Amino acid sequence: MLDIKSIFGNNLKTLRLSLGLSQEEFAEKVGIDDKMISRIEKAHSFTSATTIAKICNGVEITPDQLLKINANFLPDDMSDKEALIKKLLFTVKRFRY
Repeated sequence: MLDIKSIFGNNLKTLRLSLGLSQEEFAEKVGIDDKMISRIEKAHSFTSATTIAKICNGVEITPDQLLKINANFLPDDMSDKEALIKKLLFTVKRFRY
């Protein structure tokens, strides 16, 4: 089953590439270490709410844009989809405060 780290990492990489930035350039723009960007994109590490806020503020997006699911992430089994959606909703609610 796909986890939040993979979704977040893929969305972060997609965002960075859409801005035409290297990991180093993106890290400088948002004010975090480029090694952290690499670890997040590869789903080797998740990050704190503070770092997510820095990313969002640096490129003027909202956290939900980094946590959205596209069709490639959804498993075929509906019970897995429901569990994934519940987990994502729980995570998104934590970032609203």
